[in-house]
Amino acid sequence: MMKGKDKFTSAEILELRELIAERQNASRNYQKQLRNRMRKIGFFGRDDWGIIDCTLEDLDELIDTERIKIIDKMTSTIITDKSKSKNAIINQEINKNIDSNWINRIDFEKIESLKNEGFYGFVSVKSLLNNHSQIPATRGVYMVLRTIMDEPIFLEKGSSGYFKGTDPNVAIKILQEKWVYNTPVVYIGKAGGKKNKTTLRSRILQYLKFGQGKPVGHKGGRYIWQLNDSEELLFCWKPLPTDEPEDVESMLISEFKHQYAGKRPFANLNK
Repeated sequence: MMKGKDKFTSAEILELRELIAERQNASRNYQKQLRNRMRKIGFFGRDDWGIIDCTLEDLDELIDTERIKIIDKMTSTIITDKSKSKNAIINQEINKNIDSNWINRIDFEKIESLKNEGFYGFVSVKSLLNNHSQIPATRGVYMVLRTIMDEPIFLEKGSSGYFKGTDPNVAIKILQEKWVYNTPVVYIGKAGGKKNKTTLRSRILQYLKFGQGKPVGHKGGRYIWQLNDSEELLFCWKPLPTDEPEDVESMLISEFKHQYAGKRPFANLNK
């Protein structure tokens, strides 16, 4: 029997997201206060879902797999269009000063289009593990690409690390449902900005370490490590000396969804 519930209104989900985000950098005592507020809403991460220190990615996965359902408060009906429901509850303020023309020009089916819009690198995981010095030590956005167009083969247990003892692997059925055909782009990420001082080099290196079984905090994008050819994946990046990486990442994912009938890149679990 659940301690909490598995059906939440859009407003409750939005509040949970805010509490989870606030909890990431809070003191231990304040974390307990935030956890109690989450429980008052009806969310018991450990007891009901087996999740310790719930992240935004964990919450989105519960929604993606329909273990948690979002209920429209006005009509009391379950929202089944997940892309629309989550777009409605994620209130992101996009920087209006960003020139979005280059983002709108991207054709996510063609690597050449990414190159034309300033992405470079296109280096394999295998090569980066040997030498990551070529990754710029500046803020920006990056993408992970699978250039092999064969049907993907998913592993029941990938190479990811167990951060805080949490199993990063998901069921193959979930991976199959998340897969997006006719694009090499499997993940879009960011590094640095107003909220943190990471660089493309430090963030991608953290991502790679997580994929090599290290217990580091990079659960975002973890689905790529359940691909049997994950070492052949390519990383490319675009430095952003002035634009806010989080805003650009959001706009890139939004444009991707526009081109692929509302689906995010394979390993992106939110936005």
